[in-house]
Amino acid sequence: MERILIIGNGFDLAHKLPTRYNDFLYFCCKRINKNINYNPDNLRVADSVNSIFQSAYENTFDDKIRNNSWISYFIRIYDENRLNWIDFETEIKNVCIDVTKYENNEIKNVKDKYKEFFDVGTLNFEKEKMKEDLSGLILILDAYLNSVNSFEIPMYSRDILDFYPTKVISFNYTDTYRKVYDKKSSIEYIHGKLSTDKTDNSIVIGFNSLEDNKLD
Repeated sequence: MERILIIGNGFDLAHKLPTRYNDFLYFCCKRINKNINYNPDNLRVADSVNSIFQSAYENTFDDKIRNNSWISYFIRIYDENRLNWIDFETEIKNVCIDVTKYENNEIKNVKDKYKEFFDVGTLNFEKEKMKEDLSGLILILDAYLNSVNSFEIPMYSRDILDFYPTKVISFNYTDTYRKVYDKKSSIEYIHGKLSTDKTDNSIVIGFNSLEDNKLD
């Protein structure tokens, strides 16, 4: 009989891994010496992951973090609104909807909200730069999660250990299940997985492609 195990980000969090988007923002702020209204649940783990990242990438991504419009925007939204959680996909979708509505003259005064991050000149949003920075965000996130994936996991679940699935479906980018439980397991990654060569990746960040909110 087929036994299917479906895992999401709660699986990584249960293994004490800092894989939430706000963990990533904390990491970004730490890299560029910027304050943010957030402290990780496990500061020791977060600092260890940062050390792993530094060893693997040195300062390769620091300027990319500092100059990425999406990361700057997420930090502002997270910090100003005193959030305890942020959803990158929802924020990206909201920006795309607003940009499209603005350019279709359906709403006004949007530029004041976004011009510090995405605006060029006085007429149009710099959509090519927005798409370029989205690709940059994915590369930086991939590098960060690769560092998380390299961290020695301090625990495991007895329930999972004794489950023996015939198939694993993962909504995560990380490889926690194979690393801790079954190195030979076959895993289907719904949202893509981390790169192995530090130059390319298949992770997916986005939302349903609706005709009225695409950046093209």
